[in-house]
Formats: sequence, structure tokens, C-alpha cells
Amino acid sequence: MCVPVFNGERYLAETLESVLRQDFASFELVICDDASTDLTPDICGRYAGPRVRYRRFEQRGGQSGNFNRCLAEARGDFVTLLHSDDVHLPGLLARRVEQLERHPEAGFACGALELADAAGGHLSLMQPWKEERLLPSDTLVRALLHGSVVSTLGLLVRRENALLFRNELTWGHDWDWVLRLAARHPAHYDSRPLARYRVHNASGTAEILDSGTNAQQERSILDEALARVPDGERDKLRESALRALSLRQMAFAGRGLEGNRRGVARYNLKHAALAWPVVVFKPAYWAMAAASLGPLWVYSLFRKFRKRLRDPPPPQEPGR
Repeated sequence: MCVPVFNGERYLAETLESVLRQDFASFELVICDDASTDLTPDICGRYAGPRVRYRRFEQRGGQSGNFNRCLAEARGDFVTLLHSDDVHLPGLLARRVEQLERHPEAGFACGALELADAAGGHLSLMQPWKEERLLPSDTLVRALLHGSVVSTLGLLVRRENALLFRNELTWGHDWDWVLRLAARHPAHYDSRPLARYRVHNASGTAEILDSGTNAQQERSILDEALARVPDGERDKLRESALRALSLRQMAFAGRGLEGNRRGVARYNLKHAALAWPVVVFKPAYWAMAAASLGPLWVYSLFRKFRKRLRDPPPPQEPGR
């Protein structure tokens, strides 16, 4: 069990507690501290013990670099990565180990996730398949080309199959990692959500989105993954994968507008059109574009109007 952390004082104790409460006792907890400047070292010191190994690094390695430090430190037969703001729910470790022992043909085990807000409140469920199943490599790769349907969170990989993260990536490194892993090995998928992914504005994901550098790296990851697909399938998959990429950039543009970050919105709108030019014929595209260049209320008004069309008010009784 590996927890990479940088300035994680807000959620770190909850994350570590979720590991130590697991009913699977035969594990080690490796914490790699990427030169934190907050109370992270003090929090980790509270958990010192025979199963907990804390390593502090004085030079920043970045997210990918710190993930790789964790993988290098791990000694067990299986490895899993847990961000310092996420949690493993009860039973996850025992369940994942049992899955891999029952399915020796699977290179890793993964599963559904619960999405939560900053306070841990339930937002939604990330459940790409409704039933437990063994996923052949090509099936999982095809799904991953359309987005990060399987996360590193809650993913347990056999140590000999674990790949290094790419240090040159600052966005999508986890998506790239799972894509490369899936291209090599089938996976066992569990439809039960046994991990909780926290969505909040202080995360590394939010920071990269705000910097407006995500789209180019995501397109590069996608192009490289498509190049590994057999020729007969590539063209068809490329069209649908680029459409999905474009719609993700639209969603990121909307998020930028909600935070009054017009430059971020314009960046993502540009790359949405580059990935799938048809998107410029969508009214939402022009509502976002207008708001990114002028008053934000343009997009707010569009969203209210669209919601009204989708959810019309119930008919009133006669005479009212």
C-alpha cells in the first residue's frame, strides 16, 4: 500500500486511517513525502509502527516522480496507490487480493468508485460496468480510450506488472499508466464501490486545470494509445475517442467559466474544436465562447434555458 503525498495535511489522517482499518492484515503502508512544507511529517509521525514506513524526500519529484518512488519502495507481492486525499473503504484490500488470487490470468484488479465532495459527501458513482467481470485487454483499452473509466484508486496490481509513471506528464499520468497497463494485461473488475475519490479545488487535478495545460497532454496520451491499436480498429476508435476528448474539454471550459477563469475556458474550447470540429455547431460551444470573451451571465442564462427545456415545469391544474 503506497501513499504519495505533498502538503496533504487536510485529508492525510483520514486517508491513513482508511488503510489501517482494512481487515486484510498482511500489508505494509509506504508513505512517500514529496518535500512537504506543511504538517504532513508530523501527521505521519503519529502512525509510526511495524507496518508503516515513512520516507521524506527533500527535493520535489512531482506527482509522477513521487508515484515512482512509491513503486520503488514497495516490497509486497501486490501494489496499490492511494492519493493522500482519497480513502479506501472497508474490505477493499481483502477483496482485491482475493480477486487476483482467484484469477491468475488477470494482471491487476480494479473497480467502481464513489465520488465525494471536499467534505466527503456523496456526489455520484463511477461504475462503468454493472457486474463483476474479467476484462480482456482490448475491451478495457477501448473503454479507456474514451476517458479514465478505471482509476489508479482502488487498483491493485501484481508487483511484477507495475509500470513506471511518465515523468514528463503533469496531466493524465494516471490515465496513461492504466492505458499502458491494460494494453499488456487483462483485468478483473469489481462493480462494488470500495474506494472514495474526493473532488475539490485544492487537488493537483484542479491546479493543472487552472493552469490551462491539460488538453495538449491529454491529446498526446490519446494519440500514443491509438497508435497501439491494430490498424483495422484504429480509425473507427479514433473518431469516437476524439469526440469524447472534445466533450471533456467542453466540460473543463464550463468549469473554468464557473470559476471566472476565462483564459482557461478559451484554452479548452480551442482544443475541443481541434479534437472534434463538429463541436463548434453546438449552441453550448458559442455560449461558452461568448462568456469567455464577455459577460459570464451569457453562459449562466444558456444553462438555465437548457435546463428548462430538459425539465419543463409540471402542468398546472385548471383555474390556477
